[in-house]
Amino acid sequence: MKIIITIDNYELREIVNQRLSQENDLEIIGVVQDITSLKSVLMVETPEVLIIDIELIGLDGIEFIRRFIQKENIAVIVITSQTQKGKHLALQALELGALDFVVKPPTDIQKGIELMLGDLIAKLKTVPSAKIENFNITKLFGINKRNELRNIVEPSQINKILAIGTSSGSVPFLKKFLTQLPEEFPGTVVITNLPSGFTKTFADKLNEISKVRISEAVHKEVIKPGKVLIAPGDLHSKVLKSGNKLQLIVENGEKINGQRPSIDVLMHSIAEQTPQQAIGLLISGNTDDGIHGFLEMKRAGAKNILLDKSTVVFDKLVLSAHELRAADFTVKPDKLINKILELI
Repeated sequence: MKIIITIDNYELREIVNQRLSQENDLEIIGVVQDITSLKSVLMVETPEVLIIDIELIGLDGIEFIRRFIQKENIAVIVITSQTQKGKHLALQALELGALDFVVKPPTDIQKGIELMLGDLIAKLKTVPSAKIENFNITKLFGINKRNELRNIVEPSQINKILAIGTSSGSVPFLKKFLTQLPEEFPGTVVITNLPSGFTKTFADKLNEISKVRISEAVHKEVIKPGKVLIAPGDLHSKVLKSGNKLQLIVENGEKINGQRPSIDVLMHSIAEQTPQQAIGLLISGNTDDGIHGFLEMKRAGAKNILLDKSTVVFDKLVLSAHELRAADFTVKPDKLINKILELI
């Protein structure tokens, strides 16, 4: 796999270069310190992956990434910090088609660098199975037809719930999907693979441009129409029925299937608490986390939807669920909202 590294900090640039060079299946074909040098290298080299310090290149660099991704279908993995600026830039890069990101260590540099490098290598290993072309959300969704959507929630539907499970490669899809929802859409809970802190920034950004209210979930928050709850990073979320209300329980715990939050934790709880009122949806993912809870939801009486495998960035999750016959419907992105409303 051919890689170009763009990092301004000399020490970090050398550490990343040396560590990745030790991997047999990775070939470093360029190591540069700024966007100008990157553009020069790209005139003579064609990488499969760009690794870029997102705070180095800023907004102009992000726009360059967008054009480059759409034209060349090359995977981009960004490096960012946990500052507010770093979070916003990383999420903006994901929205424009960057495959994933890793976070610089905030305190213990030596230990943190090892964790960051391990995370980076793990994400590089996923590149061969990624369908970068499916970051073109306009192609998948077509023209926004929000005015054709109808508000459908009645008092008898107050406890309807949509549970969305996704991991890598889903941020552009989630942004497009959630910001198209009509104002009185059923209460929705979303599991992503965004780390702690980034989920709140993501939710706040979407809330500014959505008809529904979108927020990072808090413990014992009531799930209700017109509200989308993004599960906090690094905590599990599960549904609890309390009287005639549904609450989201947010708690710590061991990782399940290597994940926290785990899609399985959320969906198993729905299968136990309120399956007849629920719709399950699996999007993009490169792990099997979620397929067993998804299957349990169906067996308990929920209606389950998969995205068409040809439209997701990582299809492992949807293929595994399909093999288990855990879904009732398979739909393309431009038909998804109307299918959910039809089921309601």
